Amino acid sequence: PARVVGMPAVTYVPIGLAGFVRCPADAVPPVLRIDWKRDGRPLDLQAMLGWFQRADGALVIPEVSKAALGSYSCTPHNAYGSMGESASTQLILKPPPYFTLVPAREYKQEVGRELRIPCSAVGDPPPSYSWRQEGHLLPQQPPARDGTLYIRALHKEDSGRWACVASNVVTSISADTYLYVTGTTPHSARDLHASSALDSANLSWAPGYDGGYAQHFTVWVKRLDRRPSYWDPLPVPAAHSEITVGDLEPGKFYQFSVLAHNQMGSGPFSPILTIRTQSPYATTAEPHLRAGFNSATLSPPRCLTANQTESALLLTWLPPLNQSEAAFNYSVESRHRWAGWEENGCLPTNSGQFTNIDSSKTTWYEFRVLVVADDGISEPTNTVTVWMAGALSPTRPALEVPQPILAGVIAGICFLAIAVLFSTVAACLISRQRRSQRPG
Repeated sequence: PARVVGMPAVTYVPIGLAGFVRCPADAVPPVLRIDWKRDGRPLDLQAMLGWFQRADGALVIPEVSKAALGSYSCTPHNAYGSMGESASTQLILKPPPYFTLVPAREYKQEVGRELRIPCSAVGDPPPSYSWRQEGHLLPQQPPARDGTLYIRALHKEDSGRWACVASNVVTSISADTYLYVTGTTPHSARDLHASSALDSANLSWAPGYDGGYAQHFTVWVKRLDRRPSYWDPLPVPAAHSEITVGDLEPGKFYQFSVLAHNQMGSGPFSPILTIRTQSPYATTAEPHLRAGFNSATLSPPRCLTANQTESALLLTWLPPLNQSEAAFNYSVESRHRWAGWEENGCLPTNSGQFTNIDSSKTTWYEFRVLVVADDGISEPTNTVTVWMAGALSPTRPALEVPQPILAGVIAGICFLAIAVLFSTVAACLISRQRRSQRPG
């Protein structure tokens, strides 16, 4: 059953701000519900304006006032029941800490220089301080006792939003600022978006911080199904953060990434955006895809096998494990040894086999199958290798007998021949000896 472990005797909440009363429950299986009491009577949350329980069962008081005063207890329940009500915790109202000195709205400083950002607050009890950059707590470079942040030598990575956090047992408060480190290469572009047409795509993005210098961009483009696959650079006109990329092929997948440049050099590439140009046979437009698409999010088909008959080659496979995600098609690809992969056909979701194989060369061929969906291309299946002879009529190669078996067969034949020969000679000798022993 569920139980409460370590209910504090006192819970501090900030006057005028949101307060929380937690129920430290311990339960396996997990807690299903928590019942609250105030001053020994069941607490009716519907009668308390704005009060509610969080997912973890904590009691939330949106704006603390004297009306919240009282003694609170909780009873957790799981599938096995409850071990009983907790000890009571007394709610104590205290003023929250407040800032006496806050950072400026923004700071600009050259890379390699030092920087001090002031921050100070008071409260009962006195608060402690921490700094966060882009929401992440920074354990290195602890702040001064009054909360001032001191950075001895600025780096490019120090650019971004910072927050001074002052905390005591009552609550935590924060003050934000933005730091621009100048004299660096540009930061990565973000928020890539694209819309596709038959043979083009309109690409736009949000520029990152320019590092203190004017920046310009290059769009890198790659077609996914080309083997070998490579990136092509496409310069973007100055002061532009959008471009139309032309000369694309209909119904193909392309990837885009944006690279920013300034007089200090090039920044990092943006997240990759994957799109599919519209198909000339499609009745609706292909939606654009999200940045950072990873083909690993689509499971490939499974267990590809090849079965040859006298007049055809039959490829069969099992559907991907996550076929319920979205509509998709199968793409069957083939190549003769060491050549590039080529698409043989595109099949609907309910297909699991393919027979229309066009082989123009008599050689070994390799086959594989991929999933093609609106949000990308999967990894390929296992590759199967078969011998193809003729235009459309695959035949099996001549059967080769392994050398050890062939040697054994020949040795056996020779042994039988010698045995027959010896038997014949022995029979002749015995017959001649008998005739010579007969009386004249």
